[in-house]
Amino acid sequence: MPPTQTTAKAAPAAKAPAVTGRPKTGLSTPATTVAAGSSKATIKGGKETLTPKTSTKTAPDVQPAKIATTGDGDASQSQPKTVEKYSGYIPPPGIYVTMGQVLTRRYVALLEYQQSQEKRQATLEKTGDQPTGKEDNPNPPPAWVTKEGQLPELFKMVVDVYTRAIEDTPTLHDAYIELGAFLEHHSPAPQGLEQAVDVYTRFPFPQTTEATQDDLYIHTEIVRALMLLKRYKDPALVGSMVAAARVVGIGAMSKWVEELDGAGQSRVLMEVYAGANRKGVDDPEMVAFFKSRYWM
Repeated sequence: MPPTQTTAKAAPAAKAPAVTGRPKTGLSTPATTVAAGSSKATIKGGKETLTPKTSTKTAPDVQPAKIATTGDGDASQSQPKTVEKYSGYIPPPGIYVTMGQVLTRRYVALLEYQQSQEKRQATLEKTGDQPTGKEDNPNPPPAWVTKEGQLPELFKMVVDVYTRAIEDTPTLHDAYIELGAFLEHHSPAPQGLEQAVDVYTRFPFPQTTEATQDDLYIHTEIVRALMLLKRYKDPALVGSMVAAARVVGIGAMSKWVEELDGAGQSRVLMEVYAGANRKGVDDPEMVAFFKSRYWM
C-alpha cells in the first residue's frame, strides 16, 4: 500500500487581539504569529510560511475639519477647539498713519516733479527753444509714476488712509495732526485751512483731565487756524484757548488776546479768562478784572 499522505488544512485568518497594558514576560515556546488578512498557511519542509494577501480596501479619504458658519459668515461655537476662530485681520495701532506718511511723501515728490516740469516748460517757451527730446531731463519722474494725472488719485488715497486711521483709533493724535497739516498745505486756500479745522475739532478731548502735550498741540492748531479764518465766535476757539491757557498760561497767547481785543471780542475774552481761572464770568474777582480792561 502506498504511504498515507497527510495534507494540512488551511488555518483560518486570525485577527490580531487588542492588547492593553504592558505584556507579560516569561519563558514560553515562541508562537507563530499569523497576521490578519494573510493567505492560507502551508507547510514546506516542516516550516510554516505565510503568503501575504493584497487588500482590496482603500483607505478612507481624510477631509480637513470644517468650521461651521452662520448666515453672517462667523464661525459658530460648535467648531473644534483645535480650530481658532478667524475674525479678520486687526492691524496694529498706527499702521494706517505709517501708510499715510508713505503716500504723503509720494504725493509731495510727484507734486515737485510736476512743478519742475511746468517751470522747465515755461523757461523753454520764454527763450523760444524747442525740446529735441535728446537732452537729459534734469528732473526725471519718480520711479513709481505709472501714468499722467496720478496726483488727484494720490491725494484721495492720503485722505482715505488717514480717515481710516481715525476711525480705527479715535484717540490717535498723529492721524489728526498729519491729516490736518496735509489738507492745509495741499488743498486750495482757504478751503484747506477750513478742512484742517474740521479734522482737529473731531478729536475727542478728555473732559475730566488737563490737556496732555499732544492735546495741547491740537488745541493750539485749532486756535491758530480759527484766528487766521477770523472765526472769532466759533465755540471751538474758546474751548481750545481755555484748555491751552490752563497748561501754558494765558500769557503764552498774548498775541491772540490782543487780536481779539482789537476786533472787539470782549465777550470771548471774558469767557477765556474766566475758564482759564476755573471761575464764572460773574465771579466778583473776574468782574473787577474785566472792568479794568474795559471789557464790561
